[in-house]
Amino acid sequence: MTARRLEALELKVSPAKCFSISIALMVTFYFAFPWLNVSIPYIGVASALLAGAGVLLLLFSGFLFKKQGTTYHPGEPEKATSLVTGGAYRITRNPMYLGLALFLGSIALSMGSLPALLVVPAFLGWITRFQVIPEERALESCFGDEYRAFKARVRRWI
Repeated sequence: MTARRLEALELKVSPAKCFSISIALMVTFYFAFPWLNVSIPYIGVASALLAGAGVLLLLFSGFLFKKQGTTYHPGEPEKATSLVTGGAYRITRNPMYLGLALFLGSIALSMGSLPALLVVPAFLGWITRFQVIPEERALESCFGDEYRAFKARVRRWI
């Protein structure tokens, strides 16, 4: 694909759609490759812990945006009115996307599908390239040095 075509995809597939597509891929892999499905004792506990962590990251991060009165609409990062740097944002610049990835991981684990686990890094790769990087450009444009300082002290993921 050309650079222009790749740029045309930026901010076009919402994280929610990407999440849904990822789940559909996981289910497809589960049924398409049954010989790669495994059963591991206590995997349900690990899956539940990952799901809980993912949901908590999503909820608390969303709450911080609401508390600061700024947008968390992933398709319009340039409309942000303030930079959220508290809570989980002290550890990762993308706790909401990380929460989605943890939840996807919990689904893959609960299925016991090895190929489904591959969807998680693919999700993170897509989100990074077509959502996070464009958001970072927009936030740097909106908040300048304040955002650059935030980027310097907080990692993109963990």
